[in-house]
Amino acid sequence: MLFEYSSSSESADENPYGEVDRMVDEFVTHHLPNTFFPRGPRLRNVNDTIPIPADRNREEGHNRLFNDYFAENPVYSDKQYRRRFRMRRPLFCCIMNKMVENDVFLQQRRNAAGKLGLSGLQKCTAAIRMLAYGLAPDAIDEYLRMGETTSKKSLLHFT
Repeated sequence: MLFEYSSSSESADENPYGEVDRMVDEFVTHHLPNTFFPRGPRLRNVNDTIPIPADRNREEGHNRLFNDYFAENPVYSDKQYRRRFRMRRPLFCCIMNKMVENDVFLQQRRNAAGKLGLSGLQKCTAAIRMLAYGLAPDAIDEYLRMGETTSKKSLLHFT
């Protein structure tokens, strides 16, 4: 037999692996649990930080967009709407409703924390404006309260 385990009652002279056994036992007992289940605060590397998403007040962006263009008495006239969206309001609403109906991404949902996400109106408006004006995705943030990544995804789902 290549390796034979002997009992702990044998002396170190009788068991050539006694010191190794003791070291392995110590490691398994004291160090291994901390390797898999660390205790206390985890020290992070500077490059190992998790980005915290910005609170953009999505609801405020939706309300502003709705009140400016889609309310019963909108802030901007039909002429201004057509110039800014490059189409009439009923056509935009028809397109938006069909897109939201057929694509889960464009639908407003709650996130894991229970907060409402961006509305279909915001996502479709972002896509239309990027197409109509050739805007960069990060240019949408200020008015619609939408980040660059979501703007890109909205455009991809819209087209």
